[in-house]
Amino acid sequence: MANLSDVSTNLDYTRLIAYIQEMLSRSDAITVANIPTFISLAESRLAIDLKFLGGVQVAQFNISAENPQSLPYSVIIPKPQLWRQTKSMSILNNTGQGSNFVYARSYEYLQTYLADFSSIDLALMSNIKDLAFYADYDQYNWILGPYKRDVPYEMEVLYFSEIERLSTLTPVNYWTQYAPRALIYATLYEASYFLRSDERVTTSWKSNYDESIANLLRQDKDNFVDNSQQRKF
Repeated sequence: MANLSDVSTNLDYTRLIAYIQEMLSRSDAITVANIPTFISLAESRLAIDLKFLGGVQVAQFNISAENPQSLPYSVIIPKPQLWRQTKSMSILNNTGQGSNFVYARSYEYLQTYLADFSSIDLALMSNIKDLAFYADYDQYNWILGPYKRDVPYEMEVLYFSEIERLSTLTPVNYWTQYAPRALIYATLYEASYFLRSDERVTTSWKSNYDESIANLLRQDKDNFVDNSQQRKF
């Protein structure tokens, strides 16, 4: 049987599947076919137990009169793929309007705030800052406002991105590089539910997983990513 230390070094999707199958001592078609599912469930478990929002990514986009709107003086912008949570948003080519930051608000706040603009004299709009606020329009889009639609803007957003799931097309990811041992034991633990493994085996895998998570959380906590701060293993 392969040594865990050897497997966890340079771990990739193919080696992970092979090691999980070896540890389960199962070669039946149903079990083998479900190993990718066990791995996916393990990735979800890791993200939850470590409160991991994902890596911080940067995206830039342009806003112009061609963008759709939902409310008066608003603009709808699609979120990047794998978006999980917005960290910050700013205007890159802002001139003479004060702060470059676009501030987060609820959709209901924007709805109420922008509704009043329909009765404002357009001459007064010049005194109102463009793109002062943004909100989640839905899972896939932001809504920004107020936007007078007469000036194009270049925008930048920092956001937490979901880690791309392991597959044959994505053989390595954050978990294989920084938490291989935890990923292995999480996968075995998820498999134990499906296989109804011996309770002693299940308890051992769960115990090893809990120990791996505890070790990760003890390492450099000030740099690992959660809701309020950045931490890394």
